[in-house]
Amino acid sequence: MSKHRARQISRIVQATLNLIGDDGLSGLSISKVAAAAGMTRQTIYNYFPDVGAIIEAALEEHGKAMELHLLETIANAASPREKLLAFAHFQISIASSGHENVFLEAALSFEARQRLEQHSVSVKRELRRAIKAGIGSGDFTEQIDPAITAELVWGFAKAAASAAAAHPDKKPYFREAVEKAIWAILRDQTSKQCASTSL
Repeated sequence: MSKHRARQISRIVQATLNLIGDDGLSGLSISKVAAAAGMTRQTIYNYFPDVGAIIEAALEEHGKAMELHLLETIANAASPREKLLAFAHFQISIASSGHENVFLEAALSFEARQRLEQHSVSVKRELRRAIKAGIGSGDFTEQIDPAITAELVWGFAKAAASAAAAHPDKKPYFREAVEKAIWAILRDQTSKQCASTSL
């Protein structure tokens, strides 16, 4: 791909992401994308056959960017526990900026959804590594399964982010709630409580 073509596609993609972030997918059209990108409709058609193809390209680019941000966020945290909490905090912090809703609103093909899902694979892998490191250091209970726990942390963070998007003024509450939920799993408090109750 030539540099000019890559720049043009990037310009179109960024304009589309801005439009989706501001107004969602409702009423998104080639004309609106062209206006936002400072191009003609015909120029847009030189790169994409229809608005659906633009949306798929934009969301895939968004997925790549989110993946890189999340991996960097996890890597920069000092301890295994901080890595998991940093991931959750990141999800909640961006919840009101339109990023969460970008994926939820899109009516994508099965193939496009599979490609987007691949961006979560590397992040979940890093969560599993952090959990294994925490078990190895004795910070987390040995009773947890890293793969299942990574899925739970992912789910808690996504749910808290979704709630924070609906109630952005309550972000501190959701951060605290997800911290408690994650820590309870990592220390396996519920199992210990059940065991003590049965005794």
